[in-house]
Amino acid sequence: IGEPPLMACRFILKALSARPQLLAARLRSKSNVHSNSTEVPDPSGSPSFDTFPVVNFPVDKEESTEQGLLIPRIDLSHVGCASALGRLESNEDRLLACELSPFLRFFGIFDGHGGPQAADFALAVMPECVRYRLAELTNVYRKRGLSLRSIHPKYLEQVLENAFLEVNNLMSRHFLYYTTAHIRQSTGTTATVVLMRHSYQLVIGHVGDSRALICRKGRIEPLTVNHDPSTLVRLSDLIKGDEGDGITESDRIVASGGHVTTSSLGVPVVNGRLGMTRSLGDLPLKAFGVSAHPQLLSLKACQNP
Repeated sequence: IGEPPLMACRFILKALSARPQLLAARLRSKSNVHSNSTEVPDPSGSPSFDTFPVVNFPVDKEESTEQGLLIPRIDLSHVGCASALGRLESNEDRLLACELSPFLRFFGIFDGHGGPQAADFALAVMPECVRYRLAELTNVYRKRGLSLRSIHPKYLEQVLENAFLEVNNLMSRHFLYYTTAHIRQSTGTTATVVLMRHSYQLVIGHVGDSRALICRKGRIEPLTVNHDPSTLVRLSDLIKGDEGDGITESDRIVASGGHVTTSSLGVPVVNGRLGMTRSLGDLPLKAFGVSAHPQLLSLKACQNP
């Protein structure tokens, strides 16, 4: 997988000068969402999901005509977010929603650990890496006389795969030259990124244990598998087993030279320190199988009846 040229790297790293709070400020602003719900807010301030509001989305006329179905247009004004501090002294969660093109939205969740540095870096740089790869793809499509509106999801998966690995590589360089040894040794982050094309096609890439869920027809469906040593799901996207099937993340770590032990809290950890098997950052553990390679998924969302 190739890396962006030096000029692109410099452009991407300029994003680090922007405050992460400003990048996520749009999510906290008041939206123009219109709802036909009659739900009365709970005066205690606690959320209520018994009668979740129904939002009337405008129709994407061009895409609806092409697909022969009613396709809603979901704008950033329809996006909300929430993050709980819990018992921690500082919040290392980072959230972002932005528009990459008139038909492509970016949603990202980055749950940092060992300090906020890795999550801040991923928040600032991931969208730029995705934009860079999309620009490359746009040039290829234009040379073939095609439009990026009709891009196949597998190419968006490649965009996300390249972006994840590039963010981790750029993070390694940045931490090497601009941070302390303590930060280089300890900080990392999960990353769950969703590209939403035409408001109904979802392409998901993720590392770590920040889960993506979808609500369809009144049911909550998990879209991702936690990348941690306790996960028993056998995955085959990185290493295949002897019979060509997948292996558990714990077995993959051992096959890569790492080891899995149980912490004093009874939690399985990699090399005695990390409770996940894939992440961005956590640089000392990359040689022991803690991969920045995302697990990828494409699917079509559907509206509730």
